[in-house]
Amino acid sequence: MWRENLLCARSCMSSINLTIMELKNYEIGKYVDLLNDQGFKHVFGREANKDILIAFLNEIIDDRVIVDLEHMRNEQVPLDIESKKSVFDLYCKTQDGSRIVVELQKESQVDYVDRAIYYSTFPIQNQVDKGCKRYTFSAVYVINILNFNIKELDGDKDVISIFRFLKLNKYTILSNKYTLIFIELPKFTKKLEDIAAGNILDGFCYCLKNMKDLDCRPQELEQRIWSRLFEASRVAAMNTQEQLAYIKEMNTARDIRNQIEYAEERGIEKGRVEGKAEEKLTIARNMKQKGIDSATIAECTGLSVENIENF
Repeated sequence: MWRENLLCARSCMSSINLTIMELKNYEIGKYVDLLNDQGFKHVFGREANKDILIAFLNEIIDDRVIVDLEHMRNEQVPLDIESKKSVFDLYCKTQDGSRIVVELQKESQVDYVDRAIYYSTFPIQNQVDKGCKRYTFSAVYVINILNFNIKELDGDKDVISIFRFLKLNKYTILSNKYTLIFIELPKFTKKLEDIAAGNILDGFCYCLKNMKDLDCRPQELEQRIWSRLFEASRVAAMNTQEQLAYIKEMNTARDIRNQIEYAEERGIEKGRVEGKAEEKLTIARNMKQKGIDSATIAECTGLSVENIENF
């Protein structure tokens, strides 16, 4: 038994040493990619960086001021045991009991709006105790930070879109307890010099898109919140295990992106091949209708005589 334990220990140590060596040889920037799940959670999801998250949320949420918040368990279990679970990137409760979900999505996803609506049901359901005769709950905000544009907002140039329950003809708010927010970062095209001094929201959008490519804090971002954000975003502020998780997430994202690009290339190539084949068939049919013999058609199109005669 002791030999098995020794072999297991040696195997584990070898694995740890290997991953640490890989970490040393891996080229990463000075600051984390804030669109990487691990990088985003490291900066915005830590108790020590709560002030950064509060500043960010106060720029987005327009109907209340957040003074304090607490992080809550991000895995959500549905009331129906057979339904799908959900795991939020960030889940918080503010000083007045409001729930805030923050979801980061780097790669485009089919039916993302439906997913966002589905996710928003959990913080509502979980506030109502089973058997309770009243359906009262605190306000829920679901903030979706997207590195792609959603089809439902195609043609809309707004970077941030806020949705609530409204009466359509008079735009009367039915309830302010449900807010769905989408931040489509590709629509944010401002350069650093275009960001007005003191515009915190634009500054956050800029940093979300560009943090990983920066090697120092720009002079234009001079407020204290930017000093805090850049300090918290340093890769060096991560411990070894956090850096390994961060790099693993980066590699996973790259693998997914490569698979998508490969599939798209295969699809385009397949379309070209199928298009050329259909074009040959059309030419062959036209030639046959004009009385040209099958051998000549085969020579011109590359199709077999047998296929041509079966038209």
